Amino acid sequence: PPSAGLRLCNLATSNAAVAQGATIWAKELTQGSEFPTSASFPTLSVSILSLVRRIAIDQPFTRRDALSIALGFTKHSNPDVSYQKINAIKEQSIRLMLCILSKGETSAVLSGVSLRLQQQPELDASLVRYFVSGLLEIVKAPVSPAFARVLAQ
Repeated sequence: PPSAGLRLCNLATSNAAVAQGATIWAKELTQGSEFPTSASFPTLSVSILSLVRRIAIDQPFTRRDALSIALGFTKHSNPDVSYQKINAIKEQSIRLMLCILSKGETSAVLSGVSLRLQQQPELDASLVRYFVSGLLEIVKAPVSPAFARVLAQ
């Protein structure tokens, strides 16, 4: 029989109400100040980001909340978790942003990342490069003038 996690993923990707509930739960849990310092942070983060990505692929109305969750993960830190693990979680959140971007939320993702960099410019340069290289893999020339303007900001 399928695991509880697989059943939840299947339900959330096929049922809008479950998708919305799971997204709201993930957002509430991960945006709190206690979550990044909890003992479950390193393991639960990977599962939450995977679930949110699966939901965002199939349920378009959840993409803005998914973006908010992904951006929230770029702010998280925990002194008890290794730099490599924190960076891996942040890279997974960037992959979620790129997935959302590829599903048509380009302006929202670029605006969110731009605002995030303005609010916290000390974001690790390797993560910014990771985002830009992923973006360049998705975007192919020719690009619209509107896209070029948003990217230049």
